[in-house]
Amino acid sequence: MIIPVNLLKKYCPLDDAKLDQLAERIGSRLVEIEDIADMSGKYSRAVVVDVVSAIDHPDSDHLHICLIDDAGATSDVERNEDGLVQVVCGAPNVRAGMKAVWLPPQSIVPNTFNTDEPFELSARKLRGVVSNGMLASPKELDLWDEHDGILDITDFNFVAGEPLDQVLDYDDEKLIDVENKSLTHRPDCFGLIGFAREVAAIFGEKSLDLPWLSDIDATKEPDVKEVSPTVCITDPVTCSRYQCVAMDNIDATATYSPYMRSVLGRLGVKTSNIIVDTTNFLMFETGQPLHAFDLDKLIELSPTGNADIVVRLGKTGEELELLDGKVIKLTPDDIVIAVGEPDNSVPVALAGAMGGLTTEITDQTKRILIESATFDLYKLRGTQFRHGIFTEAITRFTKGQPAELTNPVLVRAIETIKSYSSARQISHIVDDYPVPRVLTNFQITASQFTDVLGQYQGQEYTTELIVDTLNNLGYTDVSVVDGVVKATCPWWRTDLHINQDVIEDVGRLAGYDNITSQPPMRPFMAAEYSPIYLEQERLRRQMVRVGANEVLTYSFVSGDLMDKVLDDKAGAFQIINAVSPHLEYYRRDILPNLLDKARENIRTYDKFTLFEIGKVHRRGAMDINEPSLPAELDRISALVVDAKKNDGSAAYYQAKHLLEFVYQNIKERLVYCRLDSEPNMDNLLIPTELFEPSRSAVVAIIDDMGDTLPVGVVGEFKKSVRRNFKLPEYVAGFSMHLECWNQEIKYTPVNRYQGTSRDVTVQVENDVIYADICSAIELYLEETDLAGIEYTLSPVDIYKPDQDHVNYTFHIQFDDQNGTVNVSFVNELIDGLSDNLRDKMSAKII
Repeated sequence: MIIPVNLLKKYCPLDDAKLDQLAERIGSRLVEIEDIADMSGKYSRAVVVDVVSAIDHPDSDHLHICLIDDAGATSDVERNEDGLVQVVCGAPNVRAGMKAVWLPPQSIVPNTFNTDEPFELSARKLRGVVSNGMLASPKELDLWDEHDGILDITDFNFVAGEPLDQVLDYDDEKLIDVENKSLTHRPDCFGLIGFAREVAAIFGEKSLDLPWLSDIDATKEPDVKEVSPTVCITDPVTCSRYQCVAMDNIDATATYSPYMRSVLGRLGVKTSNIIVDTTNFLMFETGQPLHAFDLDKLIELSPTGNADIVVRLGKTGEELELLDGKVIKLTPDDIVIAVGEPDNSVPVALAGAMGGLTTEITDQTKRILIESATFDLYKLRGTQFRHGIFTEAITRFTKGQPAELTNPVLVRAIETIKSYSSARQISHIVDDYPVPRVLTNFQITASQFTDVLGQYQGQEYTTELIVDTLNNLGYTDVSVVDGVVKATCPWWRTDLHINQDVIEDVGRLAGYDNITSQPPMRPFMAAEYSPIYLEQERLRRQMVRVGANEVLTYSFVSGDLMDKVLDDKAGAFQIINAVSPHLEYYRRDILPNLLDKARENIRTYDKFTLFEIGKVHRRGAMDINEPSLPAELDRISALVVDAKKNDGSAAYYQAKHLLEFVYQNIKERLVYCRLDSEPNMDNLLIPTELFEPSRSAVVAIIDDMGDTLPVGVVGEFKKSVRRNFKLPEYVAGFSMHLECWNQEIKYTPVNRYQGTSRDVTVQVENDVIYADICSAIELYLEETDLAGIEYTLSPVDIYKPDQDHVNYTFHIQFDDQNGTVNVSFVNELIDGLSDNLRDKMSAKII
């Protein structure tokens, strides 16, 4: 946002001493400054001149030889005996008797000023005739984008010889470029008046009084009542206030004075006509956007035959062609300005963003309807990103403009347009303000300012300093009663809600650099690590040991990503004020993010493991301590990918092995059950939709009470999910609740004695579950007296010999810390195991 200093001085008192400190004060107490451009030399040699004569060039069909009078203001230039200067000009509108702007030799053409290649004029011959500099067009003067002829200022009260920089108030101009994002919470500062109000307060003064802006209840009676517009706001949440007024006798070709057009140019706005320029200037001056419709086109489109405005939400299937020619598809999340009745209306504008082409103002426009309104900033931020519209108007609306601002700015627009043309007001100002805003009252003890901010220059903040600062900022009813500061927030401030906001205002305006740096006294004791942090670090070390790569992804995800993993968007929190239209939901789990990152990495790497430790949210899951707030659910998720492993092997076992390595301290307490057999899947709060049921399992832990508690899911993903992310067949992962199980890892020293092992292949029918076989083997070995022998059971192979049976091969390692394992005893043990499996599950030992 550009702030011209000379324009700023019109709204707040700034002497030379203050100007020297201006940039530093603004930067430290209001907003970050990105750049300051010194424009004082832009028009340093440009002069207003009278064109005394203009005759055709004898050797050209378009050039003219002109004699100009600058009242002797320019030295070092060749003149004739009458003191006139000769200039050759090719503009079609040059004529004797007109006033123009002359750029003498050694001038820099203004539209090349401060560029890499400034163009300096000289006295040179054109078709054999010497031209001393040039007569300049508005574009060459960098005033507005017009190059059809030279600037004609005949109809304005300018005198030959006047320096142009003084005429345009440019002789000492500086343009301050401020960083918009620093003011996102301050809609009032997106207008020159609001910015000036803050600058004045920074210097301990009030800004200049503007009665027209202070009168927020001003009325303006029509010159003649010819039309009766109406306004209907269907939902006060989407639009808190909407006002409009009709005018006729519009001369769409009328323009501002060169000075006012130069002001708009400094603000970065292209000038057009009196209507557009007025709405633009008032927007930059006050922060309140306005929009004008062609009234006759509006009435022609209206189903009621009248200018009946309806502010409503868009409907699915509706389309609107905007002023820039873009056709957009409206959604129920868009606010539209329509004409007609609430249940039968035609959209004519995208509220707060851009008008529609069907009601565009053209040179033929004779009657207009001007709107002044404020809309829900959250809806407009969605509209902004959804349709890619980043106009100056929507930039301001998305900051939250106060409803009280609409009326004085609309009245000012009426007066301004009438002052530049013969326009008339032909209707009352129509106002729909369903729920007027109640201003916030504050009561803060004076000591709280020091308690929150610290000491001011080594002393407490005095009531005098506090009261003066609040008065300068425009707070009303400021008083101190029994050490309590009372005040009412200004109507233009929509960012003041709690006491700390007011305290911050005082600290900021008085200067943070004046706060005494004095750290609070407290015992120097290191905080203990929380159990959850220690568990996170343990898991992180375990994952890194197996070569896994930790990633950190956004907590916000797109609806498209949720669709790819078959997740339920209705079960996710949708972000109203999303940072991007592609990040509109809060994630329900981390695995979808990992799948998305796997899709990006598979282009470069064939084999990798990703993991992330983070938080997720789910609708319905509320915090135990604060039931009104959503619970923050800690998760660890991991993903294994191997693009070269296409031999049909099951990635499930790789993911399960990784899981058991990470949770080896509680490995013996983990149990697995079929994904489709767990009765409490809703309570699991882990996504199961993306897993292939026949190749996945619910992970449960046996708690201290002996109950089985589901804590995660491990397995392979559905084919459709892999296809959505273009991933190979060998992909699996897990997602686990991140809890502190408080169980130490058991250390077993390396055995010094010879052990032995056996491979056992068990053939069972298809309906026998693998986990049941493991449980049966472990149960038999636990119930048998092993005489100090320890065992380790590991899966080796799965083979399907026919359609009805499955072969499971297990490796059993036997060790004894006290001596060599007795092989004969182990053989008898295996025989007993074989008989047990045969009896309990009709298994065949191969």
